[in-house]
Amino acid sequence: SASAYKQKVPLPGPASAVFPGYYHNFFKLTGGRCFAYGCGRQAPNDGQLMNGSDAEDTFPVPTKLRFAEAFAGGHHSICRTASGEVWTCGAGWQGQMGNGGLQYKNPEPQRLVGIPRIRKVAGGYYHNAGLGED
Repeated sequence: SASAYKQKVPLPGPASAVFPGYYHNFFKLTGGRCFAYGCGRQAPNDGQLMNGSDAEDTFPVPTKLRFAEAFAGGHHSICRTASGEVWTCGAGWQGQMGNGGLQYKNPEPQRLVGIPRIRKVAGGYYHNAGLGED
């Protein structure tokens, strides 16, 4: 039964948003702090938890930045801050980092430069998209 798989996620406070993904998840707490958990090390899932590590975390860990929204792709992550900045991390071998490179492992969050202020992010297993303010 489905109830056998149901488990409460141990967060340090109430969540205001949940961003589920394929192999990892993000949470934004009501106070603004952000957390992630899931696979961050199993190739090709390299460092997509936004915490600078490629470790697998089975309990929520703080992310390196506070975000307004997040998207958890197949092997990468993309987050948008309240000011409209976009950050990426994880596997970039399909161009998911948006920086013109194909680096396989990117555990350190990277801010995208040269793009307008973004108000919405989305994505898929190997791609990202952003909706600019203009």
